[in-house]
Formats: sequence, C-alpha cells, structure tokens
Amino acid sequence: MYDKKILKDNLPKRMRYYQGMIDLNILEKGENYKNLKKSFVIFICTFDLFGLGRHVYTFENRCIEDLELPLGDDTTKIILNTKGTLDDVSPEMKKLLNYIDGEAPSDEFTEELEQAVKKVRDNEKWRLDYMTLQMSY
Repeated sequence: MYDKKILKDNLPKRMRYYQGMIDLNILEKGENYKNLKKSFVIFICTFDLFGLGRHVYTFENRCIEDLELPLGDDTTKIILNTKGTLDDVSPEMKKLLNYIDGEAPSDEFTEELEQAVKKVRDNEKWRLDYMTLQMSY
C-alpha cells in the first residue's frame, strides 16, 4: 500500500504540512495572528522514527543558539511510538500504545476503543470512505 521507508523519511515534513493546514483553517484573511490558538500535531507510529526507545517525542520551536529560549509560536508536535522500550509513559498510555500496535485490549479504555473500532468497521458508509482514503495513499 505504501513504502514504510518513504513514510519514515517524510514524517517530519508531513507534520510541518499538517501544522500549516491547521493554521490556514483557523485564521481568516487579514485576521490578527494573535488569534491563532495553541495547536498540537500528534502522530502515533508503529515504528521508532529516531531509534532512541522513547514512547513519546515532543517538539517545540526553540532558538538554536539558546535552547532555553522558546519561539513562543504555541505549536507542539508529538510523536507517540508503539515500539518504545523506556519507562517514560504511564501504564495507561502503554496499554493504549500496545493496543494500537496490535495487542488485545487490556483495560477498560482499550476495550471501549475496540468496541468503537468494530462499530466503525461495521458501518458501510464509513468503510467506503476509509477505503477511498486508503486508495489515495
């Protein structure tokens, strides 16, 4: 369906693209930039893009010369990694990431999520929309 190497190589720029699309849809032409709200782009990946074993990689814009100086553009990009090995997330988040990675539901939340997924899969219109979306990749 898609080349995983291309997906990995393009992920940072893809996040940048989505950030731009979010901003374009929030602000009207001529509107004050102060009206842009905080925004988050969150990707859940079944691979470790950076190979550091983290479950969570969080990025904000900072000054290269002084990493303590934030740009203050209120944008955050988060990559959640189902293949993380460090003890860096809550047990609940770990169960969610394990579920996303293909394991059976292991708590009430992932069980509810499983039921919601089944409901969507059984909805003919949503399934057609999903298949159409998959063909565009």
